Amino acid sequence: MVLFNKEYGVYDLRQYGLKGLYFDLVSAIDFMYCAVNHGEKILGGDIIILNGKNYMESDNNWYSEEETPEKSLEIAIDYLHRYLIEHPYVDWLVGIITSSNYQFME
Repeated sequence: MVLFNKEYGVYDLRQYGLKGLYFDLVSAIDFMYCAVNHGEKILGGDIIILNGKNYMESDNNWYSEEETPEKSLEIAIDYLHRYLIEHPYVDWLVGIITSSNYQFME
């Protein structure tokens, strides 16, 4: 999928009842930096975990009301870093919500 003129590998998890764009960690970070470079704020995100053979929403997410895109990115990166440290053996994806709401797939 092309977002901000860049191709991203996103996961379509509609078969699991999850509507949105989901990224692996590296792609999520790249996407967030690109979004911020285009003036978008990172409003929050959801951690989606692999439970057996099914992806499902976890109780882990973050929300930001920061005034600047750069500060919102800092909050998101910090949250994802802490999640990675606290859950090193969990297979997970990230759903991201930006100020233009690129979260949802058509």
